[in-house]
Amino acid sequence: MSEDAHTAYIRAHSSADDWPALVRYWIAHDYKGALHEATSLLRCRTTRDAEPRGAVAEWLEAADSVPSLTAPSLSGLPGGWFLCFHRETLAVVRLWKAASSYERAVDKPTQLRIGQLRKCIAAARAGERLAERNRDSALSALFSSLHAMCALHLGDYRQAVGASLQSSFLYRELIAARREVYTPMLATSLCNLGYGQSLLGDALAATHSYEAALPLLRELSEGGQCSCLPALAGAYGNLGGIAQRRGDPASAGSNYRQAATVWRRLEAEQPHLYRVPLARTLHELGRIARVLRELPEAQASLQEAVEMWGKVDEEARADHWEAFGEALLDLAGVHSDVGDLPSARACCSEALAAYRAAVASQRCTSLAQVAEALRRLSRYEADSGNLVSAQAAAEEAVQLCAELAGTSSESDLARLALALLALAKVQTAANDRRATYSTRLRIKQLYETLAERAPERFRQNLGYSLIDLGVAQSELRDFEAAERNLRAAVGVFTTLSEADGRDRREWIATALNNLGVVQGSRNDLDGALQTFAEALKIWSVLATEQPDRYNEEVGRTLSNRAYVLCETANLEAARAELRDACAAWSQTLRSGGKDILEHYACAFNNLGRVELALGDFQSARNAYLRSLEVFCALAKHWPSLYQDRVGLALNGVSVAQHGLKDHTAAIEHCAMAVELFRARASQEPIVYEPELAMTLNNLATYQRALGQYSAARSSLEEVVALRRKLAERDATNDSGALAIALSNLANVLRDLDEWREAQRVYTEATALYEEATRTRPTTLLVERQRCWAALGGLLRQGVQELGWPDYGGARHALRKAIECAGQLRLRFVAPSHRQRVQRDCADTYDLLSKTCLDLWRVTGAAEWLCEAVEVGEAARARNLMDLVGDEIVAPHLPSTEHSLAEAWRRTRRRFLQAEQRLHEIEQRKVEVGLPYVGEAHYWSQPGRESDVMTGSCPETTSAGKGRGPAKAGKAIGMRVQHVAEEECQRLLAELAHNQAELLERIRAFHPEFDPDRPTPPASLAEASVVFPADRPTAVVQFTLTRDTAFALVITKENILPVALPDLNENRGAALEERWFEAYYSDVRRQSEAAGRQAAEARRAGEWSQAEVMEARSQQFRREWREQWMRVVPQLLADVSVTAIEPLCEAVAGLGVGRLVLCPHRALHILPLHACRLKDGGCLADQFEVLYAPSLSMLTLCAKRRARRPDAQLRRLLLVQNPAADAPLAFAELEGAGVAARFKPELQCYHGREAQKDVLLRESEFGEVWHYCGHATFCPDEPLRSALVLGGVSDMFAGQWMTLSDIFARLYLPQNALTVLNACETGMVRPERADDCSSLPTGFLYAGATCVISTLWSVEDLSSALLMDRFYRLLKGGPGANPLAPAAALRGATRWLRDEIHSGAEVSEELLPPLLALVEDERVRKRCADAGKELAGRFPDTPPFASPVDWGPYVCTGMGYPVCPGVP
Repeated sequence: MSEDAHTAYIRAHSSADDWPALVRYWIAHDYKGALHEATSLLRCRTTRDAEPRGAVAEWLEAADSVPSLTAPSLSGLPGGWFLCFHRETLAVVRLWKAASSYERAVDKPTQLRIGQLRKCIAAARAGERLAERNRDSALSALFSSLHAMCALHLGDYRQAVGASLQSSFLYRELIAARREVYTPMLATSLCNLGYGQSLLGDALAATHSYEAALPLLRELSEGGQCSCLPALAGAYGNLGGIAQRRGDPASAGSNYRQAATVWRRLEAEQPHLYRVPLARTLHELGRIARVLRELPEAQASLQEAVEMWGKVDEEARADHWEAFGEALLDLAGVHSDVGDLPSARACCSEALAAYRAAVASQRCTSLAQVAEALRRLSRYEADSGNLVSAQAAAEEAVQLCAELAGTSSESDLARLALALLALAKVQTAANDRRATYSTRLRIKQLYETLAERAPERFRQNLGYSLIDLGVAQSELRDFEAAERNLRAAVGVFTTLSEADGRDRREWIATALNNLGVVQGSRNDLDGALQTFAEALKIWSVLATEQPDRYNEEVGRTLSNRAYVLCETANLEAARAELRDACAAWSQTLRSGGKDILEHYACAFNNLGRVELALGDFQSARNAYLRSLEVFCALAKHWPSLYQDRVGLALNGVSVAQHGLKDHTAAIEHCAMAVELFRARASQEPIVYEPELAMTLNNLATYQRALGQYSAARSSLEEVVALRRKLAERDATNDSGALAIALSNLANVLRDLDEWREAQRVYTEATALYEEATRTRPTTLLVERQRCWAALGGLLRQGVQELGWPDYGGARHALRKAIECAGQLRLRFVAPSHRQRVQRDCADTYDLLSKTCLDLWRVTGAAEWLCEAVEVGEAARARNLMDLVGDEIVAPHLPSTEHSLAEAWRRTRRRFLQAEQRLHEIEQRKVEVGLPYVGEAHYWSQPGRESDVMTGSCPETTSAGKGRGPAKAGKAIGMRVQHVAEEECQRLLAELAHNQAELLERIRAFHPEFDPDRPTPPASLAEASVVFPADRPTAVVQFTLTRDTAFALVITKENILPVALPDLNENRGAALEERWFEAYYSDVRRQSEAAGRQAAEARRAGEWSQAEVMEARSQQFRREWREQWMRVVPQLLADVSVTAIEPLCEAVAGLGVGRLVLCPHRALHILPLHACRLKDGGCLADQFEVLYAPSLSMLTLCAKRRARRPDAQLRRLLLVQNPAADAPLAFAELEGAGVAARFKPELQCYHGREAQKDVLLRESEFGEVWHYCGHATFCPDEPLRSALVLGGVSDMFAGQWMTLSDIFARLYLPQNALTVLNACETGMVRPERADDCSSLPTGFLYAGATCVISTLWSVEDLSSALLMDRFYRLLKGGPGANPLAPAAALRGATRWLRDEIHSGAEVSEELLPPLLALVEDERVRKRCADAGKELAGRFPDTPPFASPVDWGPYVCTGMGYPVCPGVP
C-alpha cells in the first residue's frame, strides 16, 4: 500500500485523538507509522491532562520491539478508567504477538512445534473473537489469516481452508472501501486458500482461488510493489502444478512459463534467495514441455535448470541433491528424445555422481535414487550401442535394488522389477535370448508375488510381464509356452477391466498382437489372421478416439497381418494392408520415438518387398527409399540395433533399381549394403554371413549388367568364399547357394577373358601389390594407391557409420595410399601432372586428416593432432616444396654452372617420361577390379527413444538375389608389346647413366640433393621457428572436405581443432563461382577491351582516339567497381559466418595477437582478414593477419630469414611503370615515393629498362624487390600469369616475366620483402590439389621470405597512397620505430580506411608532398587532376572505406620478426 493511503488514515484518527484505532491499524497493516502516532498521542495526553498514559505508550513500544513470542505483561500499568476502557485494545496486541509467532514455531522439534502451533491457533481464535466483539473487520481478517497459516503448518488443511475463506471474505468487503490498503492481504489470503484446497485434493476450487489472486498480484507488481513478486511467481507455479496433476499439460506449461519469467527477474536481483525456486520451476517447465513433445523448449528449460543448480553454492545444492539429480535425469531423457545420446549419458552420469555423493555424505540413507540413475544410464548406453556398459549399469542397479528388497516391502520389490526390466532390455539388444528369458521370468515371478499382496496395484504389471515373457519365449522358439503366457495376459487384463471398469483395451490388443505373431511362427496362419483381426478392431476404435496415440498400433498390427498374408501368398491383400499400415505410421511421426520410426521404416520396407514381388519396381523403389531414410537415421544413433535393417533396405532399393534398369543406382546402394553386412558379419558371422553373400551376389549382378566385369568378379569371388564357408557349416542349406555363386563367377570370368586371373578382396589385392613392389618399386603405383585408399576410406566409413573400432586400420591404409601417391608424384616431371596426382588423392588426404581428428577425439592424445597437421601439410603446396628437390637445381648452383642445371632438367625429364611409358606397359599386364573410394554417407534425421513397455513384433524383410543369365564369350589375352618394353628399358639404362654423371657433379655443390626422395613437409618441431617472442602467434590450417570443414589452430604450446560445420568443399566451390562470376562480369570485359583499344591507338599515334577509349575504359571500370563494391561485402559476410566467426570464438582465450592463415581450396581467393565480425570490426582489426601456402613454406621462409644477416631492408630493386603502352601516372608517383626512402641504395628499372633478362640477372641485388605496374592473371593456365614488361598488348607477351620464368630462373638469395603492387598479383584459381600456383608462391620459391600482393584489380591512386604509408611505417623515422612488413601493411590499410576522411583531404594534403617528388609535369598534372576528381566524388566522406580499396592487399610468408636462435 502506498504511503499516501496510510497517511490519510492516520491523519483522520490522529485528529480525532483516537489512539486505540491507530494501534489496531498498526497491527492490521503492520505499519509502524500508526504506532508512532498512537504513542505520540498518549504522551501528549500525559503532558496535557496529567494522565499516566505515557506508561501505555512505553508498553506498546516494548511490545513492538520484544523478540519473545508474546507481548509484555499488562500488570504494572497504571489503573484508571481510561486503561480499563482500552484493555481490549492492549489484549489485541498480546494476542497478535502470540498468533504471529507460528513462523518461529515451525523450526522447533516435532512435539514442541505441534504444541506451540496449537497455542498460536488458540491465540488467533481469541483474536478473532475479540475483533468481532469490537466489530473491527480488519483485525478479524488478520487473525483469520494467522489462523489459516498456523493450521497449514500444523497440517490441518480443512481448518486452514475455513480460516482462509473467512479472511478472504472479510478482505473482499474491506477492499471495496480501501483497495490500495487491502489488496495485498486479499491476494495473500486467496493464495493460502488455494494452497489448502490443493492439499485437500480440490483442484478445481484451488485453481479458482489462485486465478482470483493473480490479477491482484499482477496489479500490485505493476504498481511497483516488488515484494509481491515472489507470491506472484508462487501462484503461477502452484497453478502449473495443479494443472499438471489434472492432466492439463498445456495449461501447466503456460503457468510455469509465467512463473519462470518472474523468478528470473527476482533471481537476477537476489540470486542467493531465488535461484532455487527458479531451478525448480524450470525443471517442472521442462517436464511439461517433454510431455507435450516440445523438445527444444524442454531441452532449453532443463538445461537452464541444471545450470541454475550448478550456480547454487555447494552447501545449498547439497541440501537439494535430490532435486538436482532429478533435473539431470530429466534432461538426460530429453537429450535421448532428440537423439543426443552422448549428452544423455553425460547428464545421467552426473546425476549418478550426485546421488553417490549424497549417500557418501550421509545426506541420503537410501540407495533408491542411485539405482534409478543406474537404470536410466543402462537404457541410454544400450541405445548408444554400448551394451557392455549398459549391462554393467543395469546389473549394478539390480544388485542395489535386490539389497533394498531384502525387507520385502512392496515398493522395494517393485523397484527391483523395474531394474530387471532395464537389464532385460540390454539383454534383448545384445541378442542374449537365454538371459533375456531368465530375467523376464524373474520379473514375472516378482509381479506374481506383488499381485498376491496388492492386486489392485500390481496385477496390471503382472499382465505386462506376461506379455514380455511370452515374447522372450517366442524368441527361444518355445511357442507353446509363449502362447500360454500371452493368453494369460489377455485374461488378466480382461478380468481387471470387468472388475473395476477401467479401460484396458490397449493392453488386451497388445497381447493379442503378440499372440498373433506367435501363432504365425507356429504356422497357424488362420489363427494368426483371426487374432490380428481382433487386435486391429480394438486398435481402430482406440485410434478414432486418440489418433496420435494409437495410430502406431494400428500400423504395427496391419504390418504383422500383412506378413501373414504374404506367407499365404495373398500378395494383393498384403499390399493393401501394408499401404494402410504406412498411412497409419505416417500419422504418428510427429511424436517420432525410436520404436515408432523403426516400425514406420519396417512397414515401408515390407511394402517394398511386396511391390517387388508384384513387379511394381517404381513403387518398390519409393517404399525402400523411405525405409532407408529412417533406418539410416536410427542407425546413426543406435548402430548395433539398426545397421542390419539399413543393409536390408539398401538391398531392397538396389533390387528395385535393377528392375528399373537403373544399374548405376543399384550398384551404389548395394555396395553400401555389402560393406554394412561385412562389418556385421565380422561380429556375428553365423547371423550375417548369409546376408552378406546374398548382397554381394546382387551387387555382382548389377555390375555385370552395367559392364563392370572386374568389379563383378571381385564381388563374386567373395561370394564364393563365403558360400564355401557356409556350406562347410551347413551343407544342406548352403550348397545350392555356393553352386549359384560359382556359376555366376564363371560367367563374369568369361566376360573378362581372364581364365587364370582370380582376385580376392581388398586384403588379398593389397598383398599382391606389396609383393610386386619388392622387385619393382614403381610398378602399379596408381592401383596400389587406389586400393589402399579404398580400404582406408571404407574402414573410416565403417568407424563413422557402423561403429568399427578400427581408426588405426583406416589410418594405416590411408597412409599407405599417400605413400604411394608421394612415390607416384616423383614419376612425373611437369607440375601439372603432379597436381593431377595430388588432385586424385585429395579425398585420401582429407580422409586421413579426419581420421587423425577422430583418433584424437577418441583417445585425447595430442599426437593425432600433430599428425593431422602433418597430413594437411602433405596435402597442400606440394609442388612448391618438391620442385627444388625434383627439377630445379639452379638456385643451388653458381651462375657459371647454369648449363649443368639445364642438362639435368632435360635428362631428368626424358628419364621420367621413359619410366612413365614403361609403367603404362606394365599396367596392361595385370588387370584388377578397383573399388570406388567414397566418403561416408550421412543422414540428418534423428531418432528418439521410446518409453513404451511392450513386447516387440517381428518385421521381417529380405531382397531377392539378382541373378542374371549366363553370357557366352571367348578369352582374349592382352599381349604385351615386347618391342616397346625393351626400347623403354634400353633408353632408361642410357638415361640412368647420364643422370648419374650429372647427379655426381650437382652434389659437388649441393650434397643433400636427392631427386628420388619426396621433400617431406616440415615437422612441428621444425615449425617452432614461426612462433616469435614479439607477439603470440597462431598458424591456422584450414581444410575443406566434401562434407565438412575444420581448422587447426597451431600455437607454440598446442594445437586446437576448430569445427566449421557450416562450411564444406561444395559450399566453398559455390562461393568461388559467385566470386569469379562477379569479378569477370561483362562490364569488366568491356573495360578491358576498351583499355586494349586505347593502348593500340597510342602505339599508332592516334592520341585523340586513345583518350576516347581510355575514358570509355574508365567509365566501364567505375561501373564494374560499383558492382564489385556491392558483391565483396556480401561474400565476405558469408565467409565470416561460416569460417571466421567460429575461428575467432575458438582463439578468443588464447591471447593470440597474430594469425597466419593457410587457406584451403576456395578460401585462397578471399581476403579473410577483411571479414567483418560481430562487433563491427574486421579480422584485421583484432589480429595481425598474414597468409602462407603452408606451414612448411612458412617454416622455410623463417629459416631463410634467420640465415640472412642483413634484415634492415636497406637496399631496393625497383621496377617502375614497365609497360610503355599503358603507363600508370600513379605508378610514377608511387615509385618516386618508394625510391626516396631507399636512396642511395637502390636500383631502379623504369619503363623499357625493365627487361626480363636484366631483372633475372640483377635479381640478387637488395633485400626489397618492389614492382609497380601492370600484371595479368591467367586462371586457366596459372604458369602464364605474369608481371607485364614492355607493354600490355599480347605482342609483348614474350617479354613478360611469367610465373613459369619465376619458377625456373628467378633467384632471390637476399630478398626479405617482395612487393607486387599491381592488379591481381595474388589471385589464384583454387583446385582440389590445393597446389595453387601464383606469383607470390613463385617469389617464395625463388627465395623471398615475404611477399605483398593484391587479390584483385586495385585503383592506382589509393594504391600509391597505401604504399607510401606502408614504407613510412616499414622504414620508421623520427620518433617511430620501423615495423615488420605485416605490421606495416596492417597499419597502412587501416590508415587508408579509417584516417582519410574525404577526397579533399587526399587532393589538398596527401598528394602534394608526393607530387613534389615527381619530375614529369604531365604526370604531376594527371595525378593532381585525379585527386581533384576524387575530391569531387567524395567531398566529405571517406573515399577508401570499402574493403574493395583496402582489402585486396595481403602479406604472404614471414612478414614478422623471426624467432631468435633459429638454426
